[in-house]
Amino acid sequence: MNKKYTVLLLYPDYLGDYGDETCLEYVWAPIPEDAEFSAKQQAMDDTAHYIHYRDDFKVLAVFKGHLDNLKK
Repeated sequence: MNKKYTVLLLYPDYLGDYGDETCLEYVWAPIPEDAEFSAKQQAMDDTAHYIHYRDDFKVLAVFKGHLDNLKK
C-alpha cells in the first residue's frame, strides 16, 4: 500500500548555487526508499534539460506524510 512522503532533495553543484539549492517533492510510495527514487525522478523530469542522472540529486530528508514549507 502506498503512503504519502515528502522528500527534500539537494540539487547537484553544477546546477544549483554551490550546494544550497534544494527542492521539496511530494510522492506516493510503499516504502521510504521508493519515495527517494520517485522524488529524484520527479525532480529530474522537472529539470530534464539540465540533469540527466537521477543520482545527481542528494536526498537530505524523507518525511512520512505531505509536509508544507511555511517559510516565505
